[in-house]
Amino acid sequence: MKSLRRMAHYATPYRRQALFASFLIFVEVLLDFIQPRLIQHIVDQGIAQSNMDIVVKTGLWMIGLAIAGVLLGIGNVWFGVWVAARFEADIRNDLFRKIQSLSYRNLDQLQTGHLITCMTNDTQQMGEVCRAILRMFSRMPLMMIGGLCMAFITSPKLSLLFLGLMPLIVLGLAVVFKKARPLFAKVQAHIDAINQIAQENLSGVRLVKSFLRADREIDRFEKENDRLSAQALAVARLTALAMPLMLLVFNMGLVSVIWYGGGYITAGDMTVGELIAFINYMIMTLIALVVGSLVLPIIARAEASAERILKVMETEPDIQDKPDAVANFTAAGPIAFENATFSYNQTAEDPVLHDFSFTAEPGQTIAILGATGAAKTTLVNLIPRFYDVDAGRVTIDGRDVRDLDQTALRQQIGMVLQESILFSGSIRENIAYGRPDAPEEEIEAAAKAAQAHDFIAQFPD
Repeated sequence: MKSLRRMAHYATPYRRQALFASFLIFVEVLLDFIQPRLIQHIVDQGIAQSNMDIVVKTGLWMIGLAIAGVLLGIGNVWFGVWVAARFEADIRNDLFRKIQSLSYRNLDQLQTGHLITCMTNDTQQMGEVCRAILRMFSRMPLMMIGGLCMAFITSPKLSLLFLGLMPLIVLGLAVVFKKARPLFAKVQAHIDAINQIAQENLSGVRLVKSFLRADREIDRFEKENDRLSAQALAVARLTALAMPLMLLVFNMGLVSVIWYGGGYITAGDMTVGELIAFINYMIMTLIALVVGSLVLPIIARAEASAERILKVMETEPDIQDKPDAVANFTAAGPIAFENATFSYNQTAEDPVLHDFSFTAEPGQTIAILGATGAAKTTLVNLIPRFYDVDAGRVTIDGRDVRDLDQTALRQQIGMVLQESILFSGSIRENIAYGRPDAPEEEIEAAAKAAQAHDFIAQFPD
């Protein structure tokens, strides 16, 4: 759980609400422990002695405590869900901010499918585990330890029998958790692949249809989907074993307690009410362990997701501003490439650009020609520092672009990309995407320059 512990600081701003949720569950468990004692009192003092007054009064107390327990449980769920929602949202926000700070090279390495899965499925697992910890997982140790203590107080002899079964349960849960965690990591990797295929297909749907490759894409998706299903099935088989094993131990313990408890009652060493109370405390303890068998797979999956999220969070952008980066400048002079060498894979022996030099003077219109893959786009991407050269330098007004503040540098550069990408929102917002504060007349002038004004004017609103 190393990775989950490292993510725990996201809950710090909500520690009061989390502590209050834990306090509510603590009180709820205490009330649960009173119930078997009241049952014992009804059986030994009420039913055994034909005293209906005790049966009625104690029964009313039980109903009152049950209602109070329900209200405390509702409160715990409410606060737990609220904390989990904020916890999940904060992780997602930080993850999105981190992705925005990464360079093109970082994004190439991490891949779109992986990042989409991190933003959606992995962060959702963080919320799930937070809810589980604040409800089921915090309740489990209280029920187990408290149940054992109350069972020991009720009957030390039967408790020794009960304690003999505990190592079997704990060992079984430990084995399930250890084997489940790497399997969940593989499941998340297959979800990455599914997202990658879906993203590529949706963004390139026109190409797929143009070349009649829909059948090939369907086949590719189905094969990856089958691999995901097979891996998920393997996890399900493993985690499904936990419940039957818990129930087997549970029933073995119950039969043993009734067998020996009946002997103690016959010998006069125990009352019927005490045996019923002991069985209730035993059931509480074993239910806590059964709940543990349900929670541990959630924790195992969340641990795998936490590792993946931390991998993104801890990725250092390879494009960094120098401490003394120049932020106040106006680009007016030439752009020059001076013996620039660049490779997408920095260890590659055959770079995309090698010892490349040229100068673009102010006012010049420069056309860069070359075959597909000749690094024309790469060349342009080096100017605003989407990538940095491996050797040589790129300069504006004689200044190395690596000495300039990235934001200030990119504000000086206008780019028309090869692909037109439209974001959700209005046409106006898309035209003014780089300058949201641009006046209406400039937005309209840009639309006219792009020969888009006429058809835009035909749209309502």
